[in-house]
Amino acid sequence: MFRIRILKITLPMLALLLCHGTLAAPQAEGRPLLSAESIRYDQDQKIAIAIGKVELVHDKRVIRAQRMTYNQLTDVVTADGNVTVIEPDGNVIFADHAEITGDMKRGFVSQIGMVFTDNSRFAALEAEKVADRYTILRHATYSPCNLCKEDRTKPPLWQMRAARVTHDDKEKRIIYRDAFMEIGGVPVMYTPYFSHPDPSVKRKSGFLTPNAGHDQNIGNFGRVPYYFYFTPDQDFTVSPTISQKDGFQFAGQYRERLERGKLDFTGSFVNADRTTDEGVFQQDQWRGHLFGNAVYNVDRRWRLGADIAFTSDKSYLYRYNIPTKDVLKNRGYIERFSGRHYAALDVYYFQDIRPGIRATEPVVAPNVSINMVGEPGKTLGGRWAFNGNMVALTRSRGVNATTGAGPDSRRVSAEGGWERTAISKIGLVTTLSGSVRFDTFWADKLTDPNNPANKFDDAYTFRAFPQANLVFRYPFGRRGEFWEQIVEPIVAVTSSPRLRNYPRIANEDSIDVEFDETSLFDKNRFTGVDLLEGGHRVTYGARAGFYSDSGKRVDVMFGQSYRFNQDPLFPTESGLRGHRSDYVGRIELQPASWLQASYGFRLDAETFTPRRSEVRGYIGPEWFRASGDFLSADTQDTTSGRVTVSELTAGFSSHLFDYWNFSVYQKRAIKPQAGLRNTGATIAYIDECLTAALSFSQDETSRPDLNPGTAIVLSVLFKNLGGFTTDALSTNPSQR
Repeated sequence: MFRIRILKITLPMLALLLCHGTLAAPQAEGRPLLSAESIRYDQDQKIAIAIGKVELVHDKRVIRAQRMTYNQLTDVVTADGNVTVIEPDGNVIFADHAEITGDMKRGFVSQIGMVFTDNSRFAALEAEKVADRYTILRHATYSPCNLCKEDRTKPPLWQMRAARVTHDDKEKRIIYRDAFMEIGGVPVMYTPYFSHPDPSVKRKSGFLTPNAGHDQNIGNFGRVPYYFYFTPDQDFTVSPTISQKDGFQFAGQYRERLERGKLDFTGSFVNADRTTDEGVFQQDQWRGHLFGNAVYNVDRRWRLGADIAFTSDKSYLYRYNIPTKDVLKNRGYIERFSGRHYAALDVYYFQDIRPGIRATEPVVAPNVSINMVGEPGKTLGGRWAFNGNMVALTRSRGVNATTGAGPDSRRVSAEGGWERTAISKIGLVTTLSGSVRFDTFWADKLTDPNNPANKFDDAYTFRAFPQANLVFRYPFGRRGEFWEQIVEPIVAVTSSPRLRNYPRIANEDSIDVEFDETSLFDKNRFTGVDLLEGGHRVTYGARAGFYSDSGKRVDVMFGQSYRFNQDPLFPTESGLRGHRSDYVGRIELQPASWLQASYGFRLDAETFTPRRSEVRGYIGPEWFRASGDFLSADTQDTTSGRVTVSELTAGFSSHLFDYWNFSVYQKRAIKPQAGLRNTGATIAYIDECLTAALSFSQDETSRPDLNPGTAIVLSVLFKNLGGFTTDALSTNPSQR
């Protein structure tokens, strides 16, 4: 740390420099630069003395002091008075007195203070540099906490106090002997030995934050993760868990950054009992999961990759609180990029982990896509586009998990189109587009939608679909001194042949339709392309906005479409089946920093009855802010017709004090089965050196192999030292 080479200055040089009242020796290659207000040299004692704003620079290291002496006989440098050492890595050392040998192998400093680059600090009565590697501090304290501005003599929020601290400059590690942790100046824990990486270390092998607690599903448990740092582009984390009910679970994550790609995989496995969806209890079952992705860039045009998301059963991920989605998607792909053009070959496998009997997900292999777009303005003043697709879906079982297989389906599609946008002198924006689409379908073991007892084998269908679309936009804008206003009416005319119901087409991607303001002006408002929206229609709407320079804003969108013919392909509750569609829109308000609201809606075209409502927002300053999220939507039930599903999430958060946060939330189902779903609360303290949080949650939902219950999670993390987390201190009300 104190590696200093002293410039061997000759007597004639000193005499010359003293004439100028300053010592400033030019720095040669590998030699130091020394400057001071004055200097004396004792020829008999062989001692050079620099006084006043002394600065020694060497190898990007800077030493400053009021007085510095060099004894050539003992080869020792002595610095006194506001000694400051600035290390090449940015760390700063303060001291009253320092002595360093000329060979830079040893040094001694008294009343030392060290400030690392992350603002954490050491203070000690004395320090010694040994073997040009170890800095040994005696009677030392360490803390990354800021001192109190009102009284800097008060102890920091927490600190480590030790009889001896060793900083290994090579291994970048800090080692404590006979250490106490103090909180607010009060000792709360003693350890004879403790170590952690110094703040300059970004990654290093070692134990991570351990977890322990009780969970209603796996019982008492403990988890101690260990991090393996191999190279800057490769690491591995292993997280073994021992639980009361499931025994030993192994989990790990491997990451590697390749020259042309990356690997990132997480997984786990355990041999434990489970209960199936059918309620069957099974002993000693191998259970686990594997998530990850791999990407390899062959060159600037070609890329290979895979996304993996697989689990052994439906409840495993929820049992171990592993973040997941209801449907897991596995994908392998090859992609090619060429300017505005793109091509891909994909393979998909889906795994539905929602409880209950679900439709069998198909294997999608292959899925070939080609997308080409021309240069703007090059083709009749507009640009052309071409999309091609070939997809095959195969099922090993029927969609209702019955015996047999299928349906299997294939589709080959090609679509060519052209689009041009023109802006008139009066500001009218006109976009004209046209396209022609061709689809060929083949299906096997397909159920006849008009007669479920009948199945189609080797069913072929060909479909041609031309479409024209003309969109008019007339934006009006007005600018004030501190605000801006925009109003834009929009009208679209869409024309295409009417499409009849094709019972021999396997509808795989257009089953669900969600009509709202985001899809109002779409050319096809089905979610996929197995079903297409035909006929002639006019869509009309408007958007308006008011925006202030201070960030306040109001956005409004409203519209409807009129169809000249009804379309029975749309579901009854979609809002698109009749001549007039439902009204859709959204209102977003943020008139102040303490208020934000959003209301999205779909209103019945005849009665204006809300068919879909989404309300969310917050009100209040940061010291007390209430928030809510309400969702209600009409859906179609095969047995009872229209069903309204709605839920409400409400809560508040409080940032009353500088470092304290408190939040509470509750989620309730309103229709069709009212009841409490989840309740939670969290109190947290966060500052520059400590994070502590206590959270509570009550989950009222249940599913096979999982129990509802109450969870309490406590976490305490000390900056640079680590901490602990109780992952789920839980109780099950039914077991009390």
